[in-house]
Amino acid sequence: MDLLDIFEKQRRLQFACYPDFMSINTREQRLQDNLKHIIHEVIEVERETNFKHWKQPTRTDWDNIKEELVDVFIFFMNACNEAHLTPAELIDMTIAKQKINEDRKMSGY
Repeated sequence: MDLLDIFEKQRRLQFACYPDFMSINTREQRLQDNLKHIIHEVIEVERETNFKHWKQPTRTDWDNIKEELVDVFIFFMNACNEAHLTPAELIDMTIAKQKINEDRKMSGY
């Protein structure tokens, strides 16, 4: 299974599992909803880390972090699907943006 297959499977799951949500809300509303979920899932990842410098650190549970990152990825795929951003475009645009970031770093940006 490749990235295209995973994106398509997620798109089908959204329509199968949440038909009312997918039919009632606009594309923009669905995008906003997924962005909110991404934010909250990222916060859940953060909570798995010792981000509170004033507290006694605890053991980091990397398995839980991985699970939360998968949740982030699922909502990210939903957002990409709503934006009609294909896996191929995502890869191409990421490579282009990495080049911009590298050029900025090398030029003292």
